[in-house]
Amino acid sequence: MKKTKVLTMAVISAALILGCGGPKQVQNGFEEVTTPSIELRKLCMVKYKDFYCGIGDEVSSDEYTATTFAETKARANMSTSIATLVKRVAGISTSNTSDKDDVSGAVERIGEESKNDLVDVSVSEIKTAYNKEEKKYHVYVMVSTNKKDFLEKLKARVSANQELADLAKTAKIMEAINKEAENTENFLDR
Repeated sequence: MKKTKVLTMAVISAALILGCGGPKQVQNGFEEVTTPSIELRKLCMVKYKDFYCGIGDEVSSDEYTATTFAETKARANMSTSIATLVKRVAGISTSNTSDKDDVSGAVERIGEESKNDLVDVSVSEIKTAYNKEEKKYHVYVMVSTNKKDFLEKLKARVSANQELADLAKTAKIMEAINKEAENTENFLDR
């Protein structure tokens, strides 16, 4: 019986020393922390791989208000991220061209057009915290849109817009966007 107690105490002590069950120390007194925002980002990477995601948060004494503003921020964050992605993908594929000014103008316009295709956005996850002392809600919202559908709509919009289609190097940029769509499709088929 004493051997069992001693062994149990040794295991518990080892677990406490190694940090099992508590915050994980990463470097010189810092502890790894998890916030609702980090949880939602991880969730987006794992559960929503075939979606573009946006995360927003807001604090208010009214839960509905906090949720509404958090969703608005999440949509704005996703819109900006997607426009940046479109500009990056298109810019990388056209960076070796001699007509960089024409290319950058077309990339900029297509990036802005991408914001108009965010119509099928839905709220995917909501996390709510309540502070009893302050009587306030802190709401985190994650919105998402399907990558493949978004890229198809963007291609259709650019093709239908004659002014965009006439911009120099638009065909090269659309080639880059098609490649991104193709990579997304291949990724989803795995």
